Amino acid sequence: DHVKSADGVHFKSADGDLVKSADGDLVKFGDGDHVKSADVEHVKSADGGRNRSADGDQVKFADGDHVKSPYGDHSQSGDGDHVQSRDGGHIQSGDGDHAQSAEGDRDKSADVDHVKSADVEHVKSAGGGRNRSADGDQVKFADG
Repeated sequence: DHVKSADGVHFKSADGDLVKSADGDLVKFGDGDHVKSADVEHVKSADGGRNRSADGDQVKFADGDHVKSPYGDHSQSGDGDHVQSRDGGHIQSGDGDHAQSAEGDRDKSADVDHVKSADVEHVKSAGGGRNRSADGDQVKFADG
């Protein structure tokens, strides 16, 4: 059921409902429910969701679901899908992967991950994931 507090903040139950906090913080339920904060940040569950943080960080879920940053970057799952970076470079996963940089350079590898750096760093994991932090640092997740 819905609960509304005196300051207009909405709360719903933890079985798949929305929560909106007064200060815009993100809240993530353990069962993968949706959360929307006051400053239009979105979080969906680890079973097919997307995350967009206030500072533009990308978050990759362990099951290879989509992630979109405020810069328009896209990441798809680890089954050979494309990754489009802000500078127009492409990264593709799987055996015989190739990475395309903004300058058109290519790097070919039989079965290892790719790391691409143009104006921001990109990290490609064995599972097809990618993470880009707001300051351009590379982040590699424990799941590859």
